[in-house]
Amino acid sequence: MGKPLLGQRVTDLVAVVRALRTHPACRDLRITLAASGHLSLPTLFAAAVEPSIAALYLAGGLISFRSVAETEVYEHPRANFLSRILRHTDLPQVASSLTPRRMILAGPVDGQGRAARAEEVRALYSDAPNVEVRPTPDWTEEVLASL
Repeated sequence: MGKPLLGQRVTDLVAVVRALRTHPACRDLRITLAASGHLSLPTLFAAAVEPSIAALYLAGGLISFRSVAETEVYEHPRANFLSRILRHTDLPQVASSLTPRRMILAGPVDGQGRAARAEEVRALYSDAPNVEVRPTPDWTEEVLASL
């Protein structure tokens, strides 16, 4: 108790990745995490604190905390909010910190849950050369197998 749910989810993801790294069959494998919707945020933060995560595929995730702060009606769960985070960073800066690890933002959404235009997302993430923006949040076996 007392720890934000976002932090608990990040801790869980990092624990799973580290457990995989200790198993002999997985020790040398490349780990890519894929998440959809509201679970995209914990996955992004897990990659920020766990360098053995090689790549991310985030489908339908939030483009920035600022987009939530700038709207009166938001569609993002409070469980993913971090108190005063905008005083320190936002999601584009977290993504940039992952460079050179690959990150795909597929069909990201703004604070109101509306599909964000690819040009807007690319501009927002212009300091993150590792980020690829895709217009739709595809979650098919074919897409996931290609990662």
